[in-house]
Amino acid sequence: WDPFFQKSVDFWKEEGGMLLYRHFPVNPQMQMIYRGIDLRSFSLSFTFTPKSAKEAQSVKDIIYTFKRHFAPKLQNAKVSSNENMFLIAPSIFNIDFNLGSKQNVFLPRYGDCVLVDIDVNYAPNGWAAYEDGSPVQTTLNLQFREIEMVTRDKLDNGYDSGATFNKSGFDPMNIDSGNSTGAAQLDKSTVIGQRGLR
Repeated sequence: WDPFFQKSVDFWKEEGGMLLYRHFPVNPQMQMIYRGIDLRSFSLSFTFTPKSAKEAQSVKDIIYTFKRHFAPKLQNAKVSSNENMFLIAPSIFNIDFNLGSKQNVFLPRYGDCVLVDIDVNYAPNGWAAYEDGSPVQTTLNLQFREIEMVTRDKLDNGYDSGATFNKSGFDPMNIDSGNSTGAAQLDKSTVIGQRGLR
């Protein structure tokens, strides 16, 4: 073992080296590798305030329907869950926001998705119930996640309602503080929406 080499190593460790002494920090050569994006997720929240026994039953049925399609199914329902080796995946959802009978183009469009979490609160403002025991108010929170990645090609082809601006030939990627020509063709709300898609 060379004593001089050992002193050099100690110098770099303790003193930070000659480059650092001369205010030349070592370049860490940091880089980023793009590996894709996560699948989109979104949540929906509902508040139910039934005014009759019939409405209370409807709320119960709605919550049960989501719970049922959230849960997996045993491959062989005749035996216990401990004896089943495989599960059948839960249901796939397709959610649309409609205005009457047509899609509301001002709201996002989602592809096929799965329900990844469900939360029911039967006492959002403290427990209160009718004479039959049904809660006065119930909140239902649903967390969904798409099962397919949304690409730029899909958006340009009108997959999401927010991409319809591409039909006019306007490219939001060219928006910057020094280019007001393209932005002047649109109103302020449209420009903000396009910047949000970056």
